[in-house]
Amino acid sequence: MATLDRHNTRNLLLKALPVEAFNLIVFNAQTIEFPVKHILVESDRPNEHVCFIEDGLASIGVPEREYHRLIGLPIRRAPRSLS
Repeated sequence: MATLDRHNTRNLLLKALPVEAFNLIVFNAQTIEFPVKHILVESDRPNEHVCFIEDGLASIGVPEREYHRLIGLPIRRAPRSLS
C-alpha cells in the first residue's frame, strides 16, 4: 500500500489542506482500487467511509421516478501542455 503525502496526492482537496489537517485525515487512510461499477455509498444507509478519489469517474445515481438524471463527476485531469 502506497503512503499518502501531500506531494504525491493528485486529489486537489487533500493537497490544499494544511499539513496538520492532512496528517489527521490520512493517519488511518488506505489506498484502494475499486472495481468498475463499485457502489461507494448506498441510499438510506449511513456512510462508513470517506473516499478521496484520485483517478477515474464517480457518478451519483438518482432513481428515475424522482429526478430522471444521472450526474457524472470526471476525476482525471487533462495533461498540461509543456509549451
